[in-house]
Amino acid sequence: MGNPIMQYTYLGRTGVKVSRLCLGCMSYGDPRWRPWVLDEQSAMPFFRKAIVTTVQPAKQVAEACRQLSLA
Repeated sequence: MGNPIMQYTYLGRTGVKVSRLCLGCMSYGDPRWRPWVLDEQSAMPFFRKAIVTTVQPAKQVAEACRQLSLA
């Protein structure tokens, strides 16, 4: 399932650390900022996929751990 802890990386040579999730969201927002930016409606399929492949399995792991601790 991968590492459940948020992963961080450096933003180029700036010395600024950002989460990979944050860095990956640069392409979404208001296309008036940059023409390649996807608006909310266009971005939703990508966010849905991210939730299904990342957030949902993490919730399932958390629930399984909770159930084990109750046993």
